Parts: sequence; structure tokens; C-alpha cells
Amino acid sequence: MAEPALSAGGAIWPSIGIAIGWYVVHRFALARERARFRKDSIAKEITDLCASASSILEKAVAYHCTERDTVKERDLNHSLRRIALRIEYLPRNKDILEYNDALNAAIAYKQAITGIHFEDEHTSLLKPDDTVIAEIQLAAYNLETELLKVRSKTFQ
Repeated sequence: MAEPALSAGGAIWPSIGIAIGWYVVHRFALARERARFRKDSIAKEITDLCASASSILEKAVAYHCTERDTVKERDLNHSLRRIALRIEYLPRNKDILEYNDALNAAIAYKQAITGIHFEDEHTSLLKPDDTVIAEIQLAAYNLETELLKVRSKTFQ
């Protein structure tokens, strides 16, 4: 007995189902890849920001414990502005205030470095155990803590 020939409409429906399935699977895969890229790029940027904060800490201690140097002042100001800018432009979810604590910690770090004994107030050397240096170190620690919290939240 001969097999009945498939009608033209009978062959189209499975093809449409396959095409829709392919589209849906690839959309989910693309969304997963984007989310993974976002998380990886934030983690890498946070690691770089922590390294920058440590580098700035070394520069700040060196600045405050040596004679006044306007080149070092400009370098510190520039580096501190860059950290705040890099935090501000990290990839975000829908929450605009997602990195607000880290940004506030960066501002406090800048204030600790430039608030006292900076530019024209830099009249003498500070000792490494001075309270100004201790406040700068504490602000650096707080900034790194907030940055690591951001990285941690990214992978939750």
C-alpha cells in the first residue's frame, strides 16, 4: 500500500515550529551571554578599581610625607576623579542608585586625601603615623570594601 503524500500545509507547520524554537533558544542564549559579559566586565573593573585605590593610597602617603609637589597634587586629583567617574559608569541594572555607596566612599576617599594638608595647606611633612594618614588609610579601606560589595552583589 502506498503512503499518502503529505499535503503542503502539513510540511509547513513543523518547519514553523522549528524556526520559532530556534529563535527562542537563541534569544535566551544571547540574554545569558550578555548577563555573563556584564558580570565579568563589572568584576574586572572592580578589580582594577581596587588596584587603583591601592596605588592612590601609596601616592597619597608619599605626597603627605614629603615636600609639597604640585605635579603629585594634580596626579592625585586626576586619579581620584577617574575613580569616581569609573564607578559612576559601571554597567547597571535598572537601579540608578546601585553603586551609590561605592561612589560616596570614593568621595570620602578624595576628601580624606585632599581635605587637610593638601595644596597650599601643605606646609610641612607629616609622619607616617599621623592621624591624617590614618584617616586616608581608613577611607581607602572603606572604598575597597564598598567596591567588593558591588562585585559580590553582581554575582547574586
